[in-house]
Amino acid sequence: SLVASLRSTEPFVAREACRTLDIADIPRPEIMELVLASRDVIARAWALAWEAQLRPENPQRAAALRARLAADSSSRIRGPALRAMAELHDTDADERLRAALLDTAVSVRQLARFYLGKRAPATDFAAGYRAALVGPRRAAAVAGLGETGAPADWQLALPLLRGPSRVARAALNAAQRLNAEASHDMLLTALADHRDGVCRDAVALLGRWLPAKDATRLVGLWHDATTPAAQHAIAAAMLLMPPWPAL
Repeated sequence: SLVASLRSTEPFVAREACRTLDIADIPRPEIMELVLASRDVIARAWALAWEAQLRPENPQRAAALRARLAADSSSRIRGPALRAMAELHDTDADERLRAALLDTAVSVRQLARFYLGKRAPATDFAAGYRAALVGPRRAAAVAGLGETGAPADWQLALPLLRGPSRVARAALNAAQRLNAEASHDMLLTALADHRDGVCRDAVALLGRWLPAKDATRLVGLWHDATTPAAQHAIAAAMLLMPPWPAL
């Protein structure tokens, strides 16, 4: 019955199966495989608790389970598993931590920098992110640079605005975080971008208000807008100005 429940397409059924399994002994490997294969992140998260229970009696199985959980699709599972690998000094912990510097989740990148920084306090993470800007994981690289770089690094995000939407959005966020004042004009330009996600991120990053001097620029951008999302973003930006210029 528990096996059938774990294979159910209804997530609440699988979760209750995991809750029932937690009352008994640690699940057998074949049951664990079903849990790890679940599409429901809450069901898979039970494996984190079972991994901790495995450590005293079967450390090798626990280490193998940690390594699998550290590669999970959800950062809610990857992060705790990676932390356990670092705390328990697993043989491949350093390699996993270095790979996690380019993780898609900010929490996992921060965790990786914390543990690597403890082992090598002089590590220049910003330099590593600058070098990775030309690699395949540019979105994570520019996001990491935004978290660790210097104000002058905001210009390194400019070429990435021509990339895919996910990369361009990460570049916008990084530039604003590194140097909000210098990147202001770049954010205004991005309001008229043809990609909906870039437009929405640009208006969200502009802050709570805009000076009246931006009115002429926004009117010009309105005429350049080619999508409803861009027009919506520009109109929303207009409302951030003082009342009369906004009107």
